[in-house]
Amino acid sequence: MVVVGNGGGGGKAECVQQQVKFEPELPNVMLLIDGSNSMTLQDFDGQSRWGAVKQALIADKTGLIASLQARVRFGLTMYFSSAPIGRPEAPCPALEQVPVAVNNLKNVAASFEGTQPIGATPTGESIEKVWPALAALDAGEFRGPRMLVLATDGEPSGCDGNADQARARSKSAVAAAYAAGISTFVIGVGPEASDQHLRELANLGQGQAEGDTENRFFRVLDTKALASALAAITGDVQECVFALKGSVSEAMASSGTVTLNGVELEFEAPDGWHLEDESRLSVDGSACQSLQSSAAATLDISFPCGVFIPS
Repeated sequence: MVVVGNGGGGGKAECVQQQVKFEPELPNVMLLIDGSNSMTLQDFDGQSRWGAVKQALIADKTGLIASLQARVRFGLTMYFSSAPIGRPEAPCPALEQVPVAVNNLKNVAASFEGTQPIGATPTGESIEKVWPALAALDAGEFRGPRMLVLATDGEPSGCDGNADQARARSKSAVAAAYAAGISTFVIGVGPEASDQHLRELANLGQGQAEGDTENRFFRVLDTKALASALAAITGDVQECVFALKGSVSEAMASSGTVTLNGVELEFEAPDGWHLEDESRLSVDGSACQSLQSSAAATLDISFPCGVFIPS
């Protein structure tokens, strides 16, 4: 991005053209994967639920992380009621974790290697342990939205086996995460988990009333539906927000010029651009979609002299 100061004549001091750095605000996505024994069921196009989720995430070229690892900071948490076979003993919930980062495919794939489902489903306890670390990420380094993507194939059992308390704890955990700025997206893998529970989790995880009847969760019964759910979620969370290395006078923002691949975008139009605040600029609508779909897209931004102040 080039922010240009357009100087005036008539003996007045000329503004100097400045090359100003910017960076996109990448989503920070923690994938929270149920590692209960039922994930071994072989009902996803001839493979286990666990295998289907694994391939949907890390398959070369087609997997979610392989496709988007440069544009999304992915992390992984696999959760179990006891340590997986071959791992040191651990109390419930036992977590296998990879912190969020760009270009994280290799680390996520290594974590999956040799790990197999075991035991019950301590969903609430696991969310309670995961979201605070996501919330605590440095705001300067980890710009962009923060979210959990929960993939589970059953009702939570908790660490103590009390199903009613486990459901309540799961709902409380996603609500607490949302209050801390972390949204939760919910995928029901297989038919077992009730629509009601998945709906309530998704509602609370996205700041809606628990009893809202809209289905914000995804129910997947095969590999195609799983891939579609993951694509829909990551498509929703990828934003075209850019952190400017400086500030723009919001009152004079409309004097700026933003072009995408040489085509000028309209200020505050649905498919144009706007300022999120004095140091963050958003490209919107179809322009954002075009920007996301092409690694070769070129975005240029300019403001008249005095409107942009470098940091």
